[in-house]
Amino acid sequence: MIALLDVYRAQFAASLGVWFAYRWPLLIWFFVRLVEPAIYICVWSSVAVNQGGEINGLSPAQFSAYYIVLMAVNQMTFVWLLLRFNTRIQTGTLSIFLLRPVSLFHHDLADVLANKLIVIVMLIPSVILMSALFPPSFETPVWVWIVLLPVVVLAFLLRFVLDYCVAMLAFWTTRIDALDRLYFTILFLFSGRIAPIDLLPTTVRAVAEVLPVRWILSFPAELALGRVSIQSAAQGVMIQCLWIGVLGMLARLLWKRSLQQYTAVDG
Repeated sequence: MIALLDVYRAQFAASLGVWFAYRWPLLIWFFVRLVEPAIYICVWSSVAVNQGGEINGLSPAQFSAYYIVLMAVNQMTFVWLLLRFNTRIQTGTLSIFLLRPVSLFHHDLADVLANKLIVIVMLIPSVILMSALFPPSFETPVWVWIVLLPVVVLAFLLRFVLDYCVAMLAFWTTRIDALDRLYFTILFLFSGRIAPIDLLPTTVRAVAEVLPVRWILSFPAELALGRVSIQSAAQGVMIQCLWIGVLGMLARLLWKRSLQQYTAVDG
């Protein structure tokens, strides 16, 4: 256990150095991602005003709160494993990681955690800027702020193992572009990014409830707005844990099967 912590510490420091070396492209990418929530705030706020001031109990200020929280959670949970695995497989550089005594899973997790440290620093001015441009309104009970951080941590772990499962499919295809777009589309439609889950059509909402992506973004955002009861919050946390367990076991199984499929052609 101590040896594994040492590996995490070393990998974390190395990854942090790499992220700082490429800080300007990362900074540009980060602020470009502010455009999406700003657009949705403007659109849904306009619709709410035209509908008499609110939609399904959400006022323009609450739409601002929802998308500001969604932006923060999205940045804190975002990972980039699919295209990374595709590059490793096609170039053969995956073989280097397979020769190391520590699982590639730990390398990727430490790398992502190093990125999140930088993300936290950049999120603070981003949230302040968005809150100044689009003043939010929160009706959040005190107990929510106690459980919100653990919920976001679980959302991150859920997204990480989900991405790992999807990334394993790169072993079975030579072109990952279509799969990447399909995964992005599912995440976009059913995670609450295009609209709060309550505003989706009944059929789409029913599908969203049974997919793991709904518990990555929408659930933490709804919780932060105070639109989730204690009972529903407890149920949501249990669903997050269940999905993490199921997808974690699936990722392990896919990893073993995928290595049997892997043949290095370069590197």
